[in-house]
Amino acid sequence: VVMLAPLLKNRACVYNLQEPHAPSRKHLAIYRILNKKITSFTAVSRHIGKVLLHLKIPIQKIGLIYNGVPALPDAAVKEPGEKMIFGIIGQVASWKGHGNLVDAVVLLRDSSSPAFEVKIFGNKDNPYARELKMKIADRGVDAWFSWEGFVRDQDSIYRQVDAVIVPSLSEEPCSLTVLESMMRKKGIIVSDRGGNPELIDHGVTGMVFPAENPGELARNMRSFLLDRGMAVSLGERAGQKAAGSFTDTRMTDEYIRLYEAILSRRSIPQMAQQHD
Repeated sequence: VVMLAPLLKNRACVYNLQEPHAPSRKHLAIYRILNKKITSFTAVSRHIGKVLLHLKIPIQKIGLIYNGVPALPDAAVKEPGEKMIFGIIGQVASWKGHGNLVDAVVLLRDSSSPAFEVKIFGNKDNPYARELKMKIADRGVDAWFSWEGFVRDQDSIYRQVDAVIVPSLSEEPCSLTVLESMMRKKGIIVSDRGGNPELIDHGVTGMVFPAENPGELARNMRSFLLDRGMAVSLGERAGQKAAGSFTDTRMTDEYIRLYEAILSRRSIPQMAQQHD
């Protein structure tokens, strides 16, 4: 902030927030300075908009612009195999909820659920990944997991899975994994942290479960296992929602409109006036 301060003088500036900041004394002091210099703040979800409000940014300076991903109108649904394939995609870290997913798999194993597999995409050699491998072995569910490592080709990842699980324990601002899964018409199960519930309508475009509740995660996974058509139909509706609301083109257009409004000194759309 100190380095940016001279550059912000006498300029129209937009500050885009992509992560939650607690209203600590330090953050309140920083955002008090920013508020004097910034013309408009943009939040990538209503959750992040509330973060800005807690940091004492006036609501009339906050705009809501969700993240966007490339449109894929011809995204194909994976042909179902003998086993249902779930995927967990992204950073392998404790706050991503992998541990609760392991606990959910144990519950599904003990309930004699239909055959399934969980593919883990992400760095498989960091300290937490090694810890997670030990937990999987100790709980006796090695046969239900496969480690795919880091895969650069996103389409390759999504071609391998029937459904995606995002069991985050952190306050997800506006998860790109969720948006990418929706755009590819995948059945999706997400935790209720951060902006996730804004992206997924429970029972309509996916399933939402309470974070840190492996039992509820297992129940939603079992629903997909017992009714494969549910995952397909939820994925179809998720794809329709993503194509209408979460494209990169839509996101770009909204930023351009915001910048043009600032440059022409027109009123800036406020978060309170915007709809999901």
